[in-house]
Amino acid sequence: MPLLHEIPDSPVRASTTDPEVRILTMSSGERRPAYSFQVSADPNTLVAVGLTVHDSTDFGQLNPAIEEVESRHGLPPDVLLADAGFCSKEDISLVHQARVTVIVPSNNEKKQGLDAYDTTYGDKLPGIAEWRQRMTDPTARDMYKLRCRIECVFGQMRNRGLRLLHLRGRTKVKAEALIHLLAHNMLCGARLRLAAAT
Repeated sequence: MPLLHEIPDSPVRASTTDPEVRILTMSSGERRPAYSFQVSADPNTLVAVGLTVHDSTDFGQLNPAIEEVESRHGLPPDVLLADAGFCSKEDISLVHQARVTVIVPSNNEKKQGLDAYDTTYGDKLPGIAEWRQRMTDPTARDMYKLRCRIECVFGQMRNRGLRLLHLRGRTKVKAEALIHLLAHNMLCGARLRLAAAT
């Protein structure tokens, strides 16, 4: 058996068309080069208020989402709803320190139910004990149900043609996604004005 230092290094592999892209696992389970979009939107109106594009999983992306919204609108949101893929104790703590109420289920909730919050592990970080208590509160759990509405934003973007990206590089990919969100927000604005006039 060869020693570790005797094993030749594999050649570095990168996309010839987009060196910034990384291999991500798709919802179907397949792995291919892709970017991940995180859209921040108001669940009541579906108006998009922020977009981040990254090349990793959702884990650890709460704080960048807050920073994106704050940079665009001058202040962070009061409440942030996110799915379990975003559940990072460090991120929850950072967002708590920015005075944002985080409602994101634990990764263990599917298996353990509300028992997933019945622990003091990790409570040394600011805001984690408050988050655990909040996630067992029926009011917060009812509020979390609004998060599913944000999937409409992604569905409408797909219906308008954003299935495959036409550009390469993170900056251009973000510009392409922003064009779709601009069209989405214009249609939301038209719908909301029509509703206000009737």
